[in-house]
Amino acid sequence: MVNVFTDKIPNYVKSICETLNKAGFLGYVVGGALRDIALGLTPKDFDVATDASPDQIESLFEHTIPTGRRFGTITVVLDKKFTVEVTTFRKNAKYADKLSEDLAHRDFTINAIAYDPIKNIIYDPFNGLQDIKSKTLKTVGSAVERIREDPLRMMRAIRFKVDKGFTIITDTLSQAIKENAHLVNNVSKERIADELCKIIMAKDPTQGIYDLLQLNLLKYILPELQACVGVQQRSDHKYDLFGHLAHALKYAEEDLIVRLTVLLHDIGKTVTYSADESGTIHFYNHAEESAKIAFNILERLKFSNYIKNSVAQLIRHHMRKVRGSDRKLRYLMSSLGTREQAIRFAKVRFANRMGRGGNFTEEYTEYQNLLSRMEIIWKKKYPLKVSDLKINGKDVLECLGIEPGPIVGIILDEILKRVLHHPELNHHEKLIDLIPEIYEKVLKKIGDK
Repeated sequence: MVNVFTDKIPNYVKSICETLNKAGFLGYVVGGALRDIALGLTPKDFDVATDASPDQIESLFEHTIPTGRRFGTITVVLDKKFTVEVTTFRKNAKYADKLSEDLAHRDFTINAIAYDPIKNIIYDPFNGLQDIKSKTLKTVGSAVERIREDPLRMMRAIRFKVDKGFTIITDTLSQAIKENAHLVNNVSKERIADELCKIIMAKDPTQGIYDLLQLNLLKYILPELQACVGVQQRSDHKYDLFGHLAHALKYAEEDLIVRLTVLLHDIGKTVTYSADESGTIHFYNHAEESAKIAFNILERLKFSNYIKNSVAQLIRHHMRKVRGSDRKLRYLMSSLGTREQAIRFAKVRFANRMGRGGNFTEEYTEYQNLLSRMEIIWKKKYPLKVSDLKINGKDVLECLGIEPGPIVGIILDEILKRVLHHPELNHHEKLIDLIPEIYEKVLKKIGDK
């Protein structure tokens, strides 16, 4: 049989195995790198398994990082630019003595392969290479045992299916996931979030969301999304609420914030649903409610503040009408704050409309037109934020003869609104003349409150 790994392992990885061998230890390339090579893909990183302990690994290499020391993993840094995770053989939560024990407790056969790059020998005790060739996903041994060792493996199974094209053909594995789905509650929120991101960033994220539902995992990971199943939409939608969110994901570009936004953008419709006497369905204020619910979901899953705020902002504005009105578009772009968020808005809008069952050619043309209109606004350097105004806080203080305070910022915000409506006003003299009028309106507004 042809050795698919020959000449595919970088020299810096081989050098780690050589160093281990010279010190009397074993060293094997393992994990996803071998799987990806067998699939004809370029690995993103490499892992080495060894019988050396973490202390021994650290003593053999000059530059190391104890990234996962309590799990037996030490990151070795070579030439200040290459990093390889070197891990002591493991068996469940304990160290193992043999490679065979380590491989026997890995998740799937496709990941239970080892390669000795020095001797050019493949160790494949569970026929993982054959399963890679047939794109078949099987657990190593008992599916229930592997899941109970690490319940996150249930989500990983879905990810391998929708991203790498594997098929979960055994009823045993599917049934084991369904019956043990509740165990995902034992996994840290950070790990769940990481795997969820990989699923929605996969080649077929729509199928990934449906698989989470069908294998009973969704109700534990995203119960708010599960609640969307069967929620009827208005007549301009092809799918129910869950179907709309899942199918829209298919048209979302590979940007994590865009995909999270698309997945959650209508999540608040479950709590804003109403129908009038004629039977017409309404979701009043659903954008704001969806933004709040999405923020809480992302907070629960320990996402960064940047991601939480970016997603919530896009959801809050996703219903803004911008067709045919550059004034409305300028207001929107100002509200979004950055060029990056404005472009994301256009991408979310396109995916949302396609998720309704829209015509691709028409919607894509509309999407391109929106991007073109944004580019014109940026090119003409229309003012979109306070710092774009031809006056500043000092000008306001000098014009009004008042002391510094919050009211200065309020005045500048009100002036920006006026300039967004009439960009031609953005000249120093014109804005100076405008300050007293805006000041009086601000004082009246404060007084009325």
